[in-house]
Amino acid sequence: MVIIMAERRKIIFGPTKEISTLKYVLLILLLEALPSAIVFILAYNIIYNFLHSFILSITLSALISSTLGATLSTYLNRYLMRRGIRPPGIREKRS
Repeated sequence: MVIIMAERRKIIFGPTKEISTLKYVLLILLLEALPSAIVFILAYNIIYNFLHSFILSITLSALISSTLGATLSTYLNRYLMRRGIRPPGIREKRS
């Protein structure tokens, strides 16, 4: 049982291929920065309309936007790992 599990762990990710820096930056912009910016603007407008406080609306919308950005960053990295894609600058693991 232990041997089978160890063998499975070795081949989960298999060989990886590296994507170009431009494609990686575009993925980050599309899947992280754009949704975070949209949420920041919407959250700021909604909170400002209800509370009429500039400082509070900026602070809360920044918290919401950064939380979303961190979550999307995690999902992007998991997506790339599942597809066997290495971001630029990350070396291939040799065993």
